Amino acid sequence: MNKKWNYFSRTSHVRKFFASLIVLSAGLAGSSHAQNECKEFCEDPSLFERSTAIIASHFDGLDFWVYTLETRKEIIQNLRSRVRADYALYEIKKINMGIDINAEFEKALKLEESIADSDDPSKQAVGNLEFLDRVRRLVATFKDTHFSISPAQSVSPLAVGVFIAEVQGETLESETKFVISGTVPRILGYASLADMGSSSITGISKGDEVVSVDGKDPKVALQELMPFISGSSEGFVRRRATRALTIRSFSLPKRKFLELKIKEVGGTEVKTYRLPWLHRQMTRADQARVIKDRGISSSLPLRFSWDEVSESWSIKDLPNDEYQEAYALKGLIDEKSYTVVDEPESLLIRSGFLLRAGKATAVLQLFSFSESQVQNISNDKELSFLEVVREFIQDAKSNGTNLILDLRSNGGGISTYPPQVLSMLMPRDALYPGRSFAYRITPYIRQLFDSRTDETLPYAETIDGLDDITFNEIIRDAIGNRKALTDAANENDLKSDSAVGGFDQKIVALIAPECISACDNMAMYLQENSRAILIGTHSNGTGAGFSSGSKIGPEWTDTYQVFKSSVPNYLFGRPGGKVGERIFPNRAAELNMENRPAQASVKYKTSVEDMKYGDSKWMDKAIEVLEKP
Repeated sequence: MNKKWNYFSRTSHVRKFFASLIVLSAGLAGSSHAQNECKEFCEDPSLFERSTAIIASHFDGLDFWVYTLETRKEIIQNLRSRVRADYALYEIKKINMGIDINAEFEKALKLEESIADSDDPSKQAVGNLEFLDRVRRLVATFKDTHFSISPAQSVSPLAVGVFIAEVQGETLESETKFVISGTVPRILGYASLADMGSSSITGISKGDEVVSVDGKDPKVALQELMPFISGSSEGFVRRRATRALTIRSFSLPKRKFLELKIKEVGGTEVKTYRLPWLHRQMTRADQARVIKDRGISSSLPLRFSWDEVSESWSIKDLPNDEYQEAYALKGLIDEKSYTVVDEPESLLIRSGFLLRAGKATAVLQLFSFSESQVQNISNDKELSFLEVVREFIQDAKSNGTNLILDLRSNGGGISTYPPQVLSMLMPRDALYPGRSFAYRITPYIRQLFDSRTDETLPYAETIDGLDDITFNEIIRDAIGNRKALTDAANENDLKSDSAVGGFDQKIVALIAPECISACDNMAMYLQENSRAILIGTHSNGTGAGFSSGSKIGPEWTDTYQVFKSSVPNYLFGRPGGKVGERIFPNRAAELNMENRPAQASVKYKTSVEDMKYGDSKWMDKAIEVLEKP
């Protein structure tokens, strides 16, 4: 316990405060007995300490609550219990990846045992944030994009006003390189006024090559951040770690500036820049202590903006020109864009045609499968997501154009949408098998299963594409035979969309590690059924998702509400067999897609030219593949 607080807690006015709460809660206020009880309690420090011993950890720290050893261990044990009970991939991670989750928890607990508590407030603040990072690293060892963890009281991110991305070298055979992928002009303007002994900040521009980060090769610098990122594929983790070089809320920098060595596009001279780290508004006293001790400034003054209409100051996010794959696409003819309803900045669908050498190619960009309704950006009209997709595919069909399906920045969403979109792209009369499903028998799944009684079963809807009979059959079989995993079972077979009436044109699909979850399934469907040639690197590689009942769900928090997370609780994978086949005994781990992303057959990575000219080289590659006989 913090000695300062321990001393403070012995003073009479603190004891009187707690005594009054106890007296009031007992309904004794005003009585002579209450006054005697309070007198005894207030004047006897040992009685106070004995009375509060059961919650001693509540008093750790004066300026902020400190995570002492016992608290840290309890939180990790909380998480361990939930993961062991409900994580759908608990056994599969060991079978397919050699990841022993229980052993990872043992290592985490031993590590906490080796870290002593401190009485120094500055060290306590650092200790709190480092504990948050250690738990983040623990969960990242599971290698699951869907299973991440974050502080319930968030840590404010720090940024330096530039973004870094890894791009293709001069040729596909050459090594990748790291470049500036965007800037925040207002932050760079501020940085140029801060005398940190570096070159003129205003000289930084998109496409400049980053030679070193704080004196390290960028490849080495990002390797230090990768262990903090939860991801189902190394490509995804690498991307997130690269971005975290200049903006992050974990592994906070220990000095107030970031030193970059940068070479201008087409140049040879290497310049050194020192960019000040800036923080957003903080909601944690421990982080505020660390930020103050390290001399890091706030970005708040830069975010004030004068509103001419209301004639008042407001706080807004700082504009930036960061390159975002797929979003950056330019040059579409007859372009139409659709967003989340009442969220004009949240793009969901963009469609149009590319015209090259007098020939048109249809382009359909799907940025998410998460919304059933979309809003036309040009007239605010609300439409069905699936109807918008169907209408464009019908348009492409009537024009006889080949299709570029862009899935590079699709974060997933509603699991039933990929098979429905696929049905619109299938040739007439084609039949494809549905993806496979499986479950780990857990208390959560048992309760979900138990809620489907004989009385409700005939009226229940299908669960994740499985009909009631199949769902009950694989669950009951696993329970009866005491199997940790159910058999795998295919969802319903897919047939071509009757409204489209079959689509026979060529298709290429653009994929990248940001194609996650439902998007993983979309890429898998296209590849498994040879319906499209995949271009890019690979999809994300997820293979477990979240299933919720009306009263229970995947959400988790620890006893003290320090962390929050959601625990993946069901499994999905590739089809187990042909059309008409249904159940595949003991193949859940074999068919599961986790850590097994769809791989592009035509390799391509973003180039500097894509950043500067709106994904032009991506489109060139797609059209080149489409035009091959």
